[in-house]
Amino acid sequence: MAQAQQLDANTEIPGGYRLIRQVGRGNFAKVWEAVAPAGDKVAVKLLASSHPQALKRFQREVKVIRSLPPNAHVVQYVDHGTLSDGTPFLVLEFVVGFTLGQLLSTGRRFSEQAACALMLQLCKSFAGLHALGVTHGDIKPNNIMLAKPVQSPGLGPASRVGKDVIHLAQVERSALRIKLLDFGLIRDAQGLLKLLEQHEMLPGKDFGEELDTGMLAGTPEYIAPEQLTDARREERAPARTDTPSDVFGLGVVFYQLLTGAVPWPFEPDSQDQEAYRQSVKGYLDHRMRGQKPEAPAGISSPLWSIIARALDPDPKKRQGDANILGKDIERYMEFGVGVPANLDTQETVMAYLNDDPNASAILDMAQGRIHQSEPSIPLAVPSESLIIPPSPVAAVRQADEAKERSEVTASSRKVIAFALVAVGIGVAIALAL
Repeated sequence: MAQAQQLDANTEIPGGYRLIRQVGRGNFAKVWEAVAPAGDKVAVKLLASSHPQALKRFQREVKVIRSLPPNAHVVQYVDHGTLSDGTPFLVLEFVVGFTLGQLLSTGRRFSEQAACALMLQLCKSFAGLHALGVTHGDIKPNNIMLAKPVQSPGLGPASRVGKDVIHLAQVERSALRIKLLDFGLIRDAQGLLKLLEQHEMLPGKDFGEELDTGMLAGTPEYIAPEQLTDARREERAPARTDTPSDVFGLGVVFYQLLTGAVPWPFEPDSQDQEAYRQSVKGYLDHRMRGQKPEAPAGISSPLWSIIARALDPDPKKRQGDANILGKDIERYMEFGVGVPANLDTQETVMAYLNDDPNASAILDMAQGRIHQSEPSIPLAVPSESLIIPPSPVAAVRQADEAKERSEVTASSRKVIAFALVAVGIGVAIALAL
């Protein structure tokens, strides 16, 4: 069989998949639209790089995407295999729609409610990844599909309310569904998968080798500062890239949905190769120092407080993962509540919603900290009409949420792994290739 780089339309690959047309290409792989033996359309991703790390990253992608639990907001695994020349391929569901990048390139942007609705879906797409302590590593609009059912209407022309603004009603009417793509730069940030492999709960040693030392992978405008510093760290130095790094990328996308631009544009000088290299280096050096974004005009203060937290240069001050960011967005959509600076969001909000007698003291402390450190981010407080009577499960819920926010240490990961051995044989089977 021909090499992957030379495949033509109507070529049949192992498994009976017939290639139709090439629909995309990244740094390491090509993507083809294809037809499965049963006649269904599928997407076939073929490795198309001789880079030493390419095969290892491709194998990691196959293992993780096959291991994830079913998720309506993640492109679904179908099959995988190798061509006769040894080239690996991955078969995924075929998504009908367009990328968020293609939509934003038209100059349109989203209203606050519409942007929040899409971001909630996007946060849900990270549920399986972040539960495993795995980072996506390449969050950007071109890796986010907007799937549209064939029978649903399109977004339609620009509304009269806002010339280039897409509103919530348009998003809901068109039934757009977020689908997260491209897991080629995933990273076992918390080491759980490596630990599972060491204890033979996952076959193979795909995560045993460090692939990211001395290498910057991702898209400059969406990379968190710690990803930049990690690329320059010494070999044995601990990495800081973790699930909050994905939260930073989500914050950039959120900002872009509302404004049509990224907070730190990348405009390299492309006159010649050396000028381009210097402009890239200057941009990355500037971003690596870390800076807080300025609030764009027209975004409400409570919503901006959520985005600003996601974009904080200090990963410890961001939402810990996409699930926590999603909860912040949900509270804003329902109650108009933002997040106070330098104070635990969920403890503050839950105290008010459950009519905690200590809520006023907590709020006073929050306001004091805000005035000292973040005077530009006001604290939004739900009105008394939104207070919910105390719930008998409030304490349990708060404990669960506090657990979600706790930092996972190396020792706790070992406890998790051995707990899975004792009570999660089914989980190990589900994760195994």
